[in-house]
Amino acid sequence: MPSPFLFFGNAPGDYQATPPNFSPQPQFTSWSHVTPFALEAANQFRPHGPPKLTSDRYTDAFDLVKTFGIAGGMAASADEALTGKFLERSHSELLE
Repeated sequence: MPSPFLFFGNAPGDYQATPPNFSPQPQFTSWSHVTPFALEAANQFRPHGPPKLTSDRYTDAFDLVKTFGIAGGMAASADEALTGKFLERSHSELLE
């Protein structure tokens, strides 16, 4: 099967050679056409969708987020609060 047409360069979307061998030609470009050999189905490990908004499971999860997510709340342990601060900071930096 012929390789798809790829652009070499430094712009987004351009093909760039990768370590360790920095091959001048793209490698494994036909893998999208290989028949799966370890899966019974393509969706075998796909996660289930979110619970229905009217379900008890959704209500419980929503209430838990409200309890632990409130700014200045006292429900979270010290470790949970520290983890929340870390995640908030790392996510806000990604959005900048």
